[in-house]
Amino acid sequence: MDQLQLLRRRLDRETKAREAAEAIVERASRELFVKNQELAASAKRLAMFLPPQLHALLSKTDTLSTLTGRKFLTLVFADIAGFTAMTEGLEPEVVVTTVNDYLNRVVACADKTGGLVDKFMGDGAMVFFGAPESQGHGQDAVAALTFAMDLQREFEELCGQWRAIGVEHKLGLRVGVNSGHCTVGNFGSERRFQFTAMGGTVNIASRMEKLAAPGKVVCTLATANLAKDAFSFQSMGEQRIKGLALPMEAFEVQMPCEVNGAAHAFGPEANLLADLETVLMDRKLAAVVNDLVQKHFRGKRPIAD
Repeated sequence: MDQLQLLRRRLDRETKAREAAEAIVERASRELFVKNQELAASAKRLAMFLPPQLHALLSKTDTLSTLTGRKFLTLVFADIAGFTAMTEGLEPEVVVTTVNDYLNRVVACADKTGGLVDKFMGDGAMVFFGAPESQGHGQDAVAALTFAMDLQREFEELCGQWRAIGVEHKLGLRVGVNSGHCTVGNFGSERRFQFTAMGGTVNIASRMEKLAAPGKVVCTLATANLAKDAFSFQSMGEQRIKGLALPMEAFEVQMPCEVNGAAHAFGPEANLLADLETVLMDRKLAAVVNDLVQKHFRGKRPIAD
């Protein structure tokens, strides 16, 4: 066998080896492409179960531990009055459609105002402002009340659409709002957890929703004081709140102010009183402490906002 034949055979073997390697690479590339497509689809599906704020953070880090701690939030609870009675006479498919129509409006209003949709509870929803990012206590409160009023308008429009398809039940949206410090973080087990807020401030926000008449938004003094330049408020007087020993003043939220001013006057002392109520969760005790502080500073220097 001459030298030329040996070179040809060697070249044939190398050509076949290269073609085999190229086939393996091509097959691996196709499999990788399919895998990436599947992962992208899975990520898109999982994103539907997370608020966009958290999804954006998780895309940058593998932990939410930095978000855990004590934070000042404004929380909103919303619930449909009369919905349970309505569902008793409707087909399950209609119930699902109507609930999803409403919850779509909740998410759209929250996205527009920067709220984080914490959870859905049947026809109820909990949304908070101030975490994972805050625009400032006052701006968060204004955003929360804007969300609440927008949602009321959206719900009225939605009720009109439901009536057009034969849903004649009388429905109304109740909304409650409160501001204060909460414990924010990941709560749950090692295998499953939820990023949420807990504490007395959350409970009081829920109680405000129970006080609201259908079609109305009710808030605490803490929220009203923070948003006093953007909205007007009507005092409902002191209300008995489940879980609190003494009553707490509640306010019905009116339309946004055209100019600075409100139906209820708030001053520096109201700001201090709201902070004390948040900490002490007791209006009368907070008022006593507030009076003592003002007497101490009277004639010396004004209490700062």
